Amino acid sequence: MINFTEILKIHNIVRPYDYQEKAIAEIDKGKNLIVSTPTASGKTLLAEYGIVRALNNNGKAIYVVPMRALASEKFREFEIYKNFGYKVLLEMGDMESLDVETLKYKYSRLNFDVLFATAEKLDAILRANVSLKDLKFLVVDEIHFLGSPDRGSVYEILIAKLRKNFPDIQILGLSATIGNIDELAKWLDASLIQSSFRPVPLTEFIETKNDLNAIVAENLPKGNILIFTNSKKRCQDLCGELSELALFGNINEQELSEEILNAVESPTEQCKLLTNFVRHGIAFHHAGLANKQRELVEENFKNSRIKVIIATPTLAYGVNLPAHTVIIERLNRYTNKGMVEIPVLEYKQMSGRSGRPKYDKEGIAIIKANKAKEKHIREKYINGKPEDIESYILAEPNLRFHTLSLISEISDVDEIIKFFDTTFGMFRYGNPEAVERNIINIINGLKDWKFAEEKNTKLNLTPVGNRINQMYIDPLTAERYIVNFLEMAEQFGSYD
Repeated sequence: MINFTEILKIHNIVRPYDYQEKAIAEIDKGKNLIVSTPTASGKTLLAEYGIVRALNNNGKAIYVVPMRALASEKFREFEIYKNFGYKVLLEMGDMESLDVETLKYKYSRLNFDVLFATAEKLDAILRANVSLKDLKFLVVDEIHFLGSPDRGSVYEILIAKLRKNFPDIQILGLSATIGNIDELAKWLDASLIQSSFRPVPLTEFIETKNDLNAIVAENLPKGNILIFTNSKKRCQDLCGELSELALFGNINEQELSEEILNAVESPTEQCKLLTNFVRHGIAFHHAGLANKQRELVEENFKNSRIKVIIATPTLAYGVNLPAHTVIIERLNRYTNKGMVEIPVLEYKQMSGRSGRPKYDKEGIAIIKANKAKEKHIREKYINGKPEDIESYILAEPNLRFHTLSLISEISDVDEIIKFFDTTFGMFRYGNPEAVERNIINIINGLKDWKFAEEKNTKLNLTPVGNRINQMYIDPLTAERYIVNFLEMAEQFGSYD
């Protein structure tokens, strides 16, 4: 048994914030709960309380996150539970190239009390039909991520699967402020707690006169700086520009630079570039970093050996890396539709990283912009409200991808259709007749491609379908690959 007051002492917390106390009371009722507060306002403590409650009731807990960096961070935070005799496990990374039975055997041996996993990794575990006995509590961190067009459907399918397989599971969703948070709570039959509370007040500016170098020079004496930009290349280019400033000339972190370089067995040119910048107290942070290098960059930003980090927006998703000053260098990015403005939600998450509890009296967020756009930026980003999140699970590629997965668990077509009725997409948009037609067409397509088969009215995946499911790829991509392979084989065969 863990006394939660011990946990509070470990974190040097005398008393939870008011919204935290209200949330704790809701968790004690055993109901699902959505908590929507600004970035870095202490939501993780609620996850910790729910996990302790589950462990004390002989249950297990899963903590799912959208990003590997966040999975690593949360795992490290919760490793203290090993001191209480609990097994804390981290599962993330790429999908293994193992056959289905080997994968199932591996995951069947998962031994944990608290599991931290990325969404895709947890989905892979569920696809292996692994028994997760005694699972009582699920934390969905950054639950608003299910509104991501690229990967949000995995979050949504996970929640729906776990609710189906564990009807009594208690779900805690931790969310940034979004427009339709009440809709998300209704879908989960959850209580909703909203608060605008921030431990450190936030002041937002639009800078139209000074260039980035001048902004950094003015604000660096006040504390560390986090700069967000829109691409990996831009991160590295800005590091190069800033490293030439005189204020970084006297910094020599040679030892740290070598430690980061030697964190990987075979350093790449990117590794060498990073370590050259780190020597001057500057680093870039994006998805291309090796895990150990990323951890060293984050750790040494917190202890101020690294003064400035230039990052892509993925760092804004949950990673606890507050800075005194946050600079948003660009509010647009390239997409398949060309250059577009980032969502308000993304800006709020980036700006919310400013202000270090226990160190700063205020956080500073600065948007770099030209004068012509100042009014628009103020109205949209500083004074505006975050957008509603959408569901993308019913889009055909996602529907096809997840239908294949469900056939490995559900052998009845009607039951598969009923399952999709429980998703946020169906809750939000309705139109069950159209969705039913799409699912039936997809299943017929999977049968035509020999990925699924029907015997005595029961659906099953074929060995090829099982392999595609385990490989975590779109069935259409697999079908095209197989067709191309057969065409090539036929072409080469004609030379016999």
